[in-house]
Amino acid sequence: MTTLYSKIVFRKGAEALLEAIKEIGEVILSQGGDEILSEMTVEIELSKSDKTKQHVVIIDINTDTMKASFDVEELKPDSVKKYLWVGNAVSNSLQWRITTDNIGYLCSQALPALCERLKESSLREKIKKIVEQGMTSFSDKVGKRYRYVWDLNKMGIEKGFDAIRLEEKISQKSPGGDIDEKLIKSVADCIEGYVRGRFNLDEKKDMISLYTLKIDGDLVCQDEGYVSLIYDEKINDIFKGVKQGVCSVCGRNVPVTADVRRFKHKYYNTDKPNFSSGVSGDFSKNFSLCPDCYKSILVTEVYMRNNLGSNIGSIPLYIIPGFLFKVDMDRRTLDEWAKYVNYNFNFVVSFEGMDKFVDGLREYLYYESEGNNYILNLLFYRKNQQEFKILKLIKDVPPSRIKEMIAASGATWEVGKKLLGNSKLWSIDLNKIYYLIPQRKKRNELLEVSKLLQVYDGIFSQKPVSKAFLIDKFVELAKIYRLKRFEGYNISAGVLYNTSHGYQTLDL
Repeated sequence: MTTLYSKIVFRKGAEALLEAIKEIGEVILSQGGDEILSEMTVEIELSKSDKTKQHVVIIDINTDTMKASFDVEELKPDSVKKYLWVGNAVSNSLQWRITTDNIGYLCSQALPALCERLKESSLREKIKKIVEQGMTSFSDKVGKRYRYVWDLNKMGIEKGFDAIRLEEKISQKSPGGDIDEKLIKSVADCIEGYVRGRFNLDEKKDMISLYTLKIDGDLVCQDEGYVSLIYDEKINDIFKGVKQGVCSVCGRNVPVTADVRRFKHKYYNTDKPNFSSGVSGDFSKNFSLCPDCYKSILVTEVYMRNNLGSNIGSIPLYIIPGFLFKVDMDRRTLDEWAKYVNYNFNFVVSFEGMDKFVDGLREYLYYESEGNNYILNLLFYRKNQQEFKILKLIKDVPPSRIKEMIAASGATWEVGKKLLGNSKLWSIDLNKIYYLIPQRKKRNELLEVSKLLQVYDGIFSQKPVSKAFLIDKFVELAKIYRLKRFEGYNISAGVLYNTSHGYQTLDL
């Protein structure tokens, strides 16, 4: 019975969360059809070091001469959208994306694979010409991944020791011979070495983050046919051959899918058959999405990463607003409103003085009229490499609760100030609570994070927190400081909590 109840609660929570996510996506998509592609791009974190720079290499192939010219520009915040970087194709398929972080894909399988996918067009004819005249081809017995490779001589890449060795390798391959990944890597290394030498890019200080291709001066990634292929792979292919059903988010009876592989975030369980309807392994009756809701959720995922992220201690989370009533909002207003929500929340995370809060709030007085029109959903998660796991969803937090927490933190500070002197240490915020409740960790992963999140759930949802649990944790904290056993915990010697301005220390 408990398991069945937890499944029902889980599904209800997922539905409410996805409804809020969908509403944000609808605002984004209202700007036009191209918006979905720009929102599906993969963000690249810009280097935080002044000594390290990231670059985009643009290779332009002339179809009359097969010569290649090169240009390099420093990576900018809008580069991923300009060059439509949506990640490489899935590893078990041919890599056909023209903007890639791996030059080995671009100089081998990308152009032949893209040529096969494109409909008849001038771009397809140009690519076909490059494949036939500008690439070295090998036996049809060779797999498609390694059948073609750029002819560096025809492309005019200056000879060096690596290039000469490469020519020797290729010459040793007879038309019926074999070719492998090592040869492709040799070509890729030659191209990267040529670019670094020509543009004086230091291997340690200058990172090459992306490669993209022009043909006769035109960016392939901006071609209508190429953009359509990206769109089809991301959206349309998911709905090919699907059946009519009820969308779990909007409730319409339309073609729906339960395939959520395109989503970066895992909102509900699809890998355990006992969670499926009738324990059948078929999740279509559990949770299905129509094309409109699917697209809205897909674009909002990127928006969440860029605009709605925060963290408490080392625990990342998304602050996802949900509207109680229909709101007329455009993209500019949404961006400003997201800043307002983050501002409110981040003040609770790290309290820095009521005066600063009051001053800053004046910038957002326009949104106070909407104060009773939205709720907040707090999605705590863990991400390891490509895996995204939801740790806890605290849903339906009213904005008034945030203001109550800010006021309580200020009141606590006033009491501490009177009794113990003026110090920011006396205000209790969410970051301080993180460092007041010891958590064992392994490889930077908290082992008892669910217990800590229960405390936060109690605070946001106004539920009672176990007094016995808090006493046990405070005693454990005292032992850690007294015996200086900080290793393996979420706290460090002399550090009570950290803020965006550095560390606040408590001398014991």
